[in-house]
Amino acid sequence: MLVQPGLHVFVVGSLCGGTGSGMFLDVAYTLRKSYGNQGVQIAGYLVMDPSLYGNTTSMIANTYAALKELNYYTSPSTIFTACYNQQRNEKVEEQRPPFNYTYLVSGQTAGDYKITAQRKLCNVIAQKISLGFYSELETHLKSTRDNFYQAMLLEQNDHPRPNVQGYLTFGLAAIYFPRDAIVQMALNRISKQLGEFWLNGDGQNPDAEFLLDRFLLGWYDDLAQKDGFKSKLKAATIYNNKTFGDALKGWINKLERKIDQCENKDDRTGVIQQLPRELRQQFNTTQPGESDSSQGIWVRKLQESGKRLTERLKQDTDRFFD
Repeated sequence: MLVQPGLHVFVVGSLCGGTGSGMFLDVAYTLRKSYGNQGVQIAGYLVMDPSLYGNTTSMIANTYAALKELNYYTSPSTIFTACYNQQRNEKVEEQRPPFNYTYLVSGQTAGDYKITAQRKLCNVIAQKISLGFYSELETHLKSTRDNFYQAMLLEQNDHPRPNVQGYLTFGLAAIYFPRDAIVQMALNRISKQLGEFWLNGDGQNPDAEFLLDRFLLGWYDDLAQKDGFKSKLKAATIYNNKTFGDALKGWINKLERKIDQCENKDDRTGVIQQLPRELRQQFNTTQPGESDSSQGIWVRKLQESGKRLTERLKQDTDRFFD
């Protein structure tokens, strides 16, 4: 597996049950052994709230034991040693803590509200992780985490029983937007301005010519020529992703290249012999007729485009007068 610098690995699990609390250290140190020397940042998001899982004595005991293990191996004076395959002599021996950053998460909040559903807490953790990559908070979160790492995670306590300050937590907050109140304020302001507009009478009779020109600009590129419908009809009549003019120019350019490539009399004779057949093919594409089978392809496409544009012009006209 090719690992580029700056890769982030997230280990998310619970310390309350048997599976997560029993293997989170093995997962972390296996990642350390595989990618720990390649500039990979390993972060752990560990749930330590037994109440989310029934709050039984075994859940509480699992959580306590897992936290003790985490605290033990986070201390810089300990070494994690494990042998996962004796036959292949696959050993892990690591003095670094299991995670670069360890987030201990529970359902408790700063206020009276408490998260009581596992799925909701999982969503909170997922949102926290995602905010660090694509939101406007990305730079701020990274700066805060790096400052915390330098100021606290690497700072050792001289106490005879040092307390490792290697854990973090987080909280998410939302800004309340008083939508109804703001909508009512906006309506009041619009009502006031509308009333003043009616009382003053300025601009109540817009210039009819100006309105007509604004409508025609949607159909005519040049108001002086008044050729908007014809121009749009040309652009809308498409066959094989080309307009009739583009297709005709393409055929002419192809014929000119053949003429330029003639090197002798035989080449010129071949071009002259092919010319009647190609001319008939071009004329057939514009041949009128009473039925679809007798009409040329460009005539059919022109009629279809004309119907669509006529209907669109009628709709635009109706909207203009409405």
